[in-house]
Amino acid sequence: MSEKTEAQLRIEALEKKRADRRAKAQADEDTRRAVDLETIDALEETHGPERVAVLDVPFVSADLAVKLAFRCPDGPEWERYKSRVKDKGTPGEKGYRRGDHAAAAEELASSTLLYPSAEDYARLCSFYPGIPVQGGRCAADLAMGDEDAQGKG
Repeated sequence: MSEKTEAQLRIEALEKKRADRRAKAQADEDTRRAVDLETIDALEETHGPERVAVLDVPFVSADLAVKLAFRCPDGPEWERYKSRVKDKGTPGEKGYRRGDHAAAAEELASSTLLYPSAEDYARLCSFYPGIPVQGGRCAADLAMGDEDAQGKG
């Protein structure tokens, strides 16, 4: 059997280092997921599982959630959302404005966020800026009685 080259030894060492890092990240993510699920379980007991939507997000760090929870919007929140997504005027006429679906979803997400804290939510959004749109859609699905949105995650 031939001896390993210096390059092969370096490759093995680097592969082990990467595997160790991935294993630690997976352990941290599993711990975080358990914390998030405990919190979401309590929120579902308070609000009812049919009125809480859960959004899974990629793991960033042990101190940031991997599961977000949004509640069903109340009447005024839902009316604001519908008003923002509705087109204003008639296409081709002066003053016509298309509804802003992304802004409406972002606003709905911020008003219906149950978990995590607003500060942690903002930190997560700095890593994944599309989260507010997804969160708003989760809340909107609850408002429309979409059974797929209920108890997700």
